Amino acid sequence: MYIQQLPIEILREIFTQLLLQHTNSNSCHFIPEKNGLYPNNAATRYFRYGESGSCVCWQLDLLSVSMVCKSWYVISLELLESRPIVKMHQGQTPSWLPLMNHASFQRNYPFRSKLIKILKESYLANLVFHQQVRHLVIDFASFDTIRREKTKNNMIVKKKVHHPKALKDMIELFRLCSQVERLDIICDAGFTSLLSHGNGGNHSDLSYDTNNSILSTSLTLQKALLPYNNIRRLDFVGFNPIQRCPCCAGKSWDKYLSPIIHCLTHLDTIVLQSVLPSPQVFETLSKNTNIKNIVFYKSMITVPLQKKNATSATSATSSTRRLSTSIHQIPSRLWHQVTSVEIYEDIEDAVTWQSKRYLKELVSQVGPQLEAFTLQFGSKEENERSLFSTLRTRHDEESHNSTDIKDPNSPLHELKLKATSLKYLKLVNVPEI
Repeated sequence: MYIQQLPIEILREIFTQLLLQHTNSNSCHFIPEKNGLYPNNAATRYFRYGESGSCVCWQLDLLSVSMVCKSWYVISLELLESRPIVKMHQGQTPSWLPLMNHASFQRNYPFRSKLIKILKESYLANLVFHQQVRHLVIDFASFDTIRREKTKNNMIVKKKVHHPKALKDMIELFRLCSQVERLDIICDAGFTSLLSHGNGGNHSDLSYDTNNSILSTSLTLQKALLPYNNIRRLDFVGFNPIQRCPCCAGKSWDKYLSPIIHCLTHLDTIVLQSVLPSPQVFETLSKNTNIKNIVFYKSMITVPLQKKNATSATSATSSTRRLSTSIHQIPSRLWHQVTSVEIYEDIEDAVTWQSKRYLKELVSQVGPQLEAFTLQFGSKEENERSLFSTLRTRHDEESHNSTDIKDPNSPLHELKLKATSLKYLKLVNVPEI
């Protein structure tokens, strides 16, 4: 009997057994134990989205066997869509998509190579899988790492190691997945080490600048993005925000992201997650007239005081620059085209957050074209849920919000007066200002 002619009941049983192999087993054949997916040599190799503890890479098996023939493809789609979607990724369907951007403890992406093979088949056969990828993550730590090595004199030196396979996979994803709408860039203060250390590996591409891996990688990705990208949302995501101030995450290196940013011509939304990019990044972004939405997630901060030595011969003492904020980092040109601003902060910070100062400065910068404003102090889950939903969908669903501002001296009252186009105002757990 040909495999295509197997009864539907038998096919369903085959797929059910594939699921049970993962559900009832402590092992995962896609991730070997020595991979170090979790810190401290954790015994489990499950991907714990929430507290379910269930292995989600069963979907790789289903995606693989779906390529056997048309009937298998139909059954696999049915099963993939019927499985519950993980809470953390409510904005992403179907449920196999989180595997694409799931990073190991070493910050590589263990599933991408396997998924790329499946996406290639989908692309060649004009199936649906490669068209379902709408979100990708760039982490420069997956392309280049700094390795500590001991010399003959027992001295510890740092060497840069390039991982060309990871970069090649990223380029291939951009080529195959032309429907990607959201791009995340991980921002890590440690990336400054990728600007100066010498070569620790062999590079087949002679144009690869070993003295500035960030710029070289950005230029390479720019070539991959130009013909295909339809990206509308760019997220800057701070790495390890508990130990790093948002203004430090991109310090000294994020200006080399300009080749990537320049080619995102369809971009309309910027999201800052626990990171405040450098003025050079905002200057590059301000040249894109399509940007209409800015979202701050734990990124509205006061920039630490900076001192600079006076250059004038008439001044013998050092001059001090006044305190700056996230708002002043963004050029006026960009503020005057933005129609939506969203700010999300932890509920625990509602009392200590410098509401009056930030809002007064915001009012001084935004133009009358502002149509929507959100200020929310919520739990981590509530804030992340808001981030994963699209701005346009939220505003359409909740439509006009007639929040009354009773205090005429409140900066929110000034905002309503200045933003003559304001149609949507949402305040959640905001103390009286």
